[in-house]
Amino acid sequence: MRVRRSRLVAVVAAVACVALAATAVQVSEAGPEFEEVRGVVGAPVAVEDGEVLVEDVRVGTRLTRSGEVMDTTPGVFVVLAVTVRATGSHDILYSDSRLLTRGERVYDEFSTESSRAAPGFAERSDYVFEVDPLAVDDLTLELRRLEIISGFQQRVRIHLGITPANAAAWRDAAAGRSVEVETTSRTEALR
Repeated sequence: MRVRRSRLVAVVAAVACVALAATAVQVSEAGPEFEEVRGVVGAPVAVEDGEVLVEDVRVGTRLTRSGEVMDTTPGVFVVLAVTVRATGSHDILYSDSRLLTRGERVYDEFSTESSRAAPGFAERSDYVFEVDPLAVDDLTLELRRLEIISGFQQRVRIHLGITPANAAAWRDAAAGRSVEVETTSRTEALR
């Protein structure tokens, strides 16, 4: 009798687990996977435990460090000065960045850079992307936080201010120009 009861309990528990898992999958597929936090260049964007600021956008066809040419491109290098401020009680770590276009194109970071700010500190880093000069309009920086267990998160999306109306001027500004890139991140205490 005990064997039957324990098997019955095991079967009921297994059915309950399958039903719960199916419900969780349906709920996760029904809603968005992330909250989009939008901003523009030059204005801080409030995020969990801090803020993100894209200070400036620089373009060119050559990357330099300390005056030495590191790399060249037939396209355009887009270099962004990004500052992450941890004003809350937790670290902020963005380890995944990319540029989104109005269409389906996505540009991954040319040189992998992550931004990490401890509580009470700010970190400034240069993010470098290599893009097609014919697809520079409506570029948007997307930053995603590093997570060990993926769950609902915020994604920062900052429009770079390059529009269809001014894209030709940005392309012209990049032609033959060198862009100086900082080799290391700068960290400073918040005031």
